[in-house]
Amino acid sequence: MAMWGSLVITLCSVPCVLAQNSVNTKLALFDKVVTKSLIAQGFSGPQAFHFRRSQEADRRTYESICVLPLSKADQHYVIAITAAPSGKLLDAAEYEKRRGAFLASDTEESRRVLDRDFPNIGLRALRHQGSFGPGGASYSLLLTTSDGRFDIRIAVSNLLSGTIPDPGFDSTKIARLIACRYDGVTRSPVLK
Repeated sequence: MAMWGSLVITLCSVPCVLAQNSVNTKLALFDKVVTKSLIAQGFSGPQAFHFRRSQEADRRTYESICVLPLSKADQHYVIAITAAPSGKLLDAAEYEKRRGAFLASDTEESRRVLDRDFPNIGLRALRHQGSFGPGGASYSLLLTTSDGRFDIRIAVSNLLSGTIPDPGFDSTKIARLIACRYDGVTRSPVLK
């Protein structure tokens, strides 16, 4: 009986491991989409930055840390782009609920908010206005790929003194480029 129990546990754990490896393999296609050269296109001008990729469970993150003349240890300008299976980063029902509230209120202000916070990128996109304060901010743009398979979060976090020029990263531009590149990679049998 103990052997049978071990066998059942082993058989049950194999699909979990295989499923996890499958997610990692699927997320690896973003290595062709989110590159250092793509990130560079998001800055308003030439900007030096360090680029690294990391994987944790069902998420793959591409982090860009700007090289700036920082005067304090807590100062930073970081862009983190995370890819995950659909529904992990952007909940479709919550998105529809939030967007629906603005659609129902047919005013000039609601149309302005729709254009700004719900850009037409991929299957759905939502700008999250995180926090803003003296010298710093944190915000993100979330989107679901046009085929509905993956969510992507482009997060920007910065804390800069007034003497350091803002690198001017355009998360909307990068979201559009990522969506376009993803569609090209997933529709091309050569690049899959």
